[in-house]
Amino acid sequence: MKYPKILIILVSLFLLSGTATGFADEASDARAATVASIQSKYNPGFDAQYLRLMAVQAKTVNDEGTTKALKVLIKEFLGMRKTIDASLANPTSDLDTVLGFAEEELGEYDFFISQVELQITKSKTIKCVKGKTFKKVMALKPVCPKGFQKK
Repeated sequence: MKYPKILIILVSLFLLSGTATGFADEASDARAATVASIQSKYNPGFDAQYLRLMAVQAKTVNDEGTTKALKVLIKEFLGMRKTIDASLANPTSDLDTVLGFAEEELGEYDFFISQVELQITKSKTIKCVKGKTFKKVMALKPVCPKGFQKK
């Protein structure tokens, strides 16, 4: 008597688990439209921020401290972009979470880039000389390296 009940339960589970939903195409079309709208809203902002980062990087060639910090910021920025793009491409990811993450990161990087730009405007550049070798040093309070003298 126990075996027929177990057999019925197993067969019914097998039959129920094998059925597919008929709305998969509609859901994937709606998801694709949502992904496209998220990309059209946030990609221009991220592209503009990347251009600002590249412009700031070009200005900080002589400032070693800022250059190192900026390289870390750029690496994190590109990793964040890669994460968002991978989440949008993943059909099982939650789009509301991705949307919130993109919004948060857009504002966060806007703040960081503004701070770096402000620091660059306050920075000073001096020329240092050692024999016939010249070196430019850029910082908030620039100091010549050991062995160099301010020109």
